[in-house]
Amino acid sequence: HFFVSIGNDGLMKFLGSNLPAGQIVFLRNVAASLVLLPVMLSGGTAAFRTARLWMHFVRGALIALGIGLWCVGLSLVPFAECVVINNTQPFFSMAMSSFILGEKVGLQRWLACLGGFVGCSIIFNPTSASFDPRALVLLLSSLCFAMLDVLNKKYSESEETVPMLFYGSVATAL
Repeated sequence: HFFVSIGNDGLMKFLGSNLPAGQIVFLRNVAASLVLLPVMLSGGTAAFRTARLWMHFVRGALIALGIGLWCVGLSLVPFAECVVINNTQPFFSMAMSSFILGEKVGLQRWLACLGGFVGCSIIFNPTSASFDPRALVLLLSSLCFAMLDVLNKKYSESEETVPMLFYGSVATAL
């Protein structure tokens, strides 16, 4: 998963030098929808049933915004810094799952996550003279993906994985 993710991010950075972020988001999700369509069709009409169509559109909006902001950030900041900033996502995911889902998070996890967040902040160094405030779009991207994680956790109990991926891709492409 790690190598696929890094490879995907590297491809997005490469494409981002030639294509606008919106076009990358659109093409990526059209491709994902086309790959998932045969899997959905093999399940018959039952595979297309969903109790929460609105949730797929919310997920699609978060995916589109998260990927779009990530693509913009990739064009502003060196790749290694983008990966470091992306590592703030677990902090946001944990905080949101605690407050939104009511999950219990122990002191040790809070401290460990806070330490990681501080470490990312030191590497990101928002107080340096060379800091570009536009790079904050990467933090917004992390927030979008953290919220997406919380939605996925909340609705994965009542929705099947493949339809969630398919409808999320379709909604993002729209």
